[in-house]
Amino acid sequence: MLHTTNKTDIFSVICLLTLTAFASSPLISIAGARTGLLLWFNNIVPTLLPFITIINLLDRLGGFILFRHIFGLFFQKILHLNPYYASIVIPGIICGYPSGAVCAVNMYDSGIIKQHECEFLCIISSFISPMFLSGYVLTAQKGNIYNILAIIISVYAPRIILLPIYKKIYHIKCPDSYSQIDYSDFNIKDNIKDKVKDKVNLISLIDDAITSSFQIILRVGGYIIMCSVLTEYIIRLSFKTPAIKALILCIVEITNGINYTYSVINIPIICNLIIVMSICFSGICINMQVLGVSKKAGISSLHYLLSKLCESIIGGVIYIIYICLV
Repeated sequence: MLHTTNKTDIFSVICLLTLTAFASSPLISIAGARTGLLLWFNNIVPTLLPFITIINLLDRLGGFILFRHIFGLFFQKILHLNPYYASIVIPGIICGYPSGAVCAVNMYDSGIIKQHECEFLCIISSFISPMFLSGYVLTAQKGNIYNILAIIISVYAPRIILLPIYKKIYHIKCPDSYSQIDYSDFNIKDNIKDKVKDKVNLISLIDDAITSSFQIILRVGGYIIMCSVLTEYIIRLSFKTPAIKALILCIVEITNGINYTYSVINIPIICNLIIVMSICFSGICINMQVLGVSKKAGISSLHYLLSKLCESIIGGVIYIIYICLV
């Protein structure tokens, strides 16, 4: 109880200091909020909302079983994971944050996976969107295949390297064959699918999926706006080394951080190193989005953030080694 009270007091003080800063410099706060709102409206809503809506609709129709049928063998034989994890990880890879966490929590709510599996899957299915990576980072390399490969490998390799450690921490076991998989969970989904056809109007399902998607996208927008206000204050601060300011901005919110990094750092290696590490960490803004989506599943914030920090360090090391050796 005392520990909880202390945490509450600390956050209360932070909120009061933040409120004081907002009141003393309202123009900065307004500028940051406007930037965050435009970023959310112009970039996040068009790219993320359709994907989350389809994900929610697929979940209600039992359509995620298709991912297991297509990628299940690869997950079992190569990654040594249960094939049904593909129904969570693949949407996370395709759609980016926080789609993987949404899928994991949906399956946890349906009783298909347990809490420790949900936490494990929230970590391994949280990927940066390929559209974001190509649109904000890879296109800035101006066709330099050398840099593009270095960034792609550095961003995705840490997850593969740490996968055995994650499996051991969360006690994840893989069946030796498909015959050892308990199909009762999938029968539940098949039954749901049959009931959907018989008793539920498809329009109602679509309406429910859209409503749920807007709740998620509004929550994402709130985090983006708050972090954009914070980045606006950081931009106004003076730093002797621009790279330090760029790194701090990337830690808070990677979109604004990446834009600032490209604008002030002219050394490609340092610029890309900061960007690679920030993408692997994902930024406070994105991590808060994932934790906000997964909070009802009891996901440990500390464990999740530590996993992202480890991936960030490993990603930076991989990038340096790649640049030195290739």
